[in-house]
Amino acid sequence: MKTKLIVILFSLLIILSVALAQTEQTTPTETSTDELTQSQNIPEGCSSEGFTFQNGQLILGLGNGLFNQQVYFVHNNSDYEQLLLSHPTNTAMSAGWESRLDQGQWSALAMNQSNFVINCFGRKPGAIGYVDCKAVLEVCSYSKAKMGGGGSYWMSENKSLSDTISSLRM
Repeated sequence: MKTKLIVILFSLLIILSVALAQTEQTTPTETSTDELTQSQNIPEGCSSEGFTFQNGQLILGLGNGLFNQQVYFVHNNSDYEQLLLSHPTNTAMSAGWESRLDQGQWSALAMNQSNFVINCFGRKPGAIGYVDCKAVLEVCSYSKAKMGGGGSYWMSENKSLSDTISSLRM
């Protein structure tokens, strides 16, 4: 019971933080993925296509038709000890679609939806708050993945790059 209450309270904090951050944004500004600074660690075959950063959010599946499966690698390259990646939902009491990403770690996400929005929340000792995804994430898309089925789900979460790649058996 205590765990459920903590999850609900944390979810409400996220929803309120997102709402506040969105009201503070006055004009939408789209950032070209060509402007991204990519590290030397990006998996071979990854590109900076199919996603963008806009209004502090990461938006996956640009130009992605339904059931056109894509794999995205996401890296916490910030000084936050932990990031929480969250997909906003329309239900006020929903915990949403969340994943933890520790500093320096990677996750891989299978996606077959277009315009899938992810918000970022950073955690440092004693504080958590909404942060600009572009400032804390490194992202690339891998379109050569051979996958059975479809859907949108985390394929690998919060691991080193080598462990993430190994778990995907690319």
